Amino acid sequence: MNIFSEKEKRDNWDFAININQLDGEWIPSEEYMDFVKKEIKGEITTQEIRELLNKKYSSKYLEVIV
Repeated sequence: MNIFSEKEKRDNWDFAININQLDGEWIPSEEYMDFVKKEIKGEITTQEIRELLNKKYSSKYLEVIV
């Protein structure tokens, strides 16, 4: 069940991305922004974004320490 409109989601994501830039410039990757666009359209959930990013960065971390 989706409780936010696409505009509300877009506004929320804009706020979240901009608030992260208060401590310095942070430019989200193209891949991250693709996830955001898909979430706004209802194609994936924020939970799926978390899972995809956790999987990606967990495996990269493991590659570094192995």
